[in-house]
Amino acid sequence: MVGEKGIGEIVQLLSIKNSSSEFQELLREAKKMTMNRLGKRGHLWCAIGLDYRPCPMSCRFCAFAAKWGIIKESRELTTEEVIDWAEYFISEGAGYLILRTSEAYPVKRLASLGRVIKEMMPDGVKLVANTRQLTTEQYEMLRSMGFDGIYMTIRLREGIDTNFNVEKRRRTINNAKKAGLEVYSLVEPIGPEHTYREIAERIVELRDSIKPVVIGAMARVPVKGTPLFPLGRISEEELAKITAVITLTTLPVLDNVKLVCSHPPYELLAEAGANAYVVEVGAIPRDEYFSSKEWLRFTTEDAKRLLTKAGYVV
Repeated sequence: MVGEKGIGEIVQLLSIKNSSSEFQELLREAKKMTMNRLGKRGHLWCAIGLDYRPCPMSCRFCAFAAKWGIIKESRELTTEEVIDWAEYFISEGAGYLILRTSEAYPVKRLASLGRVIKEMMPDGVKLVANTRQLTTEQYEMLRSMGFDGIYMTIRLREGIDTNFNVEKRRRTINNAKKAGLEVYSLVEPIGPEHTYREIAERIVELRDSIKPVVIGAMARVPVKGTPLFPLGRISEEELAKITAVITLTTLPVLDNVKLVCSHPPYELLAEAGANAYVVEVGAIPRDEYFSSKEWLRFTTEDAKRLLTKAGYVV
């Protein structure tokens, strides 16, 4: 069930019927592999969305897209608000602190904010930027200000449901690597419209080309008012299965992976190979509203509870 499988073999694993005995075995094997290779420590991935404003890229699933007119009034967290959230997440044991921005957020402002936050972070906590596509020099600036890595991926149907160029995305990821930053990358945003072959192709690119430090999957959350909203969403079991397949087909090949993190925060994910949960606040592209509190009311305590229940130590 494990090893360096090709696209066809990955499609076969993804085609396993949910709730079947094979499905249950798939999840058990994935969780076992995560614990054997990454240990029994559970992790908190805490994200702060810095600014909420219309984006000209207008991805067909995104709440920020200017074309869909969902955002009526822009909002940006103050430096004090960001620091307050950062201090709170760090005090709660966050292993990864992510600063997420819109396409319009100035990179120099992000770098300066990162430096302030990095100075108050204990050793071992990773500072991550989830921002627009940058040059190697800009990534070097982020690195010099204390950022440890970036989140970026090649999305499903990139260039079709998005207005981003796939090759430019790949070059951007390489720019970050050249600057000495770690890369964190999920297979996303997965919806019912995506075929198993499409998902398998992204898994293989993730494993063989991107080679990220954090792996996993993210389901597309339907946002009312976007073109893809009527298509609905995949189930908790489906996301758990995809997470298990990614775990089983990637961990045996990559020795640099530090955690498996899938999203939204379904309970079953911790039984399918995921050893991390996401807690996020602020501007969230999967929601038409700015989140002054934790998104979906899923808190650090909720994340710790689910990880502990699955046998992880947080």
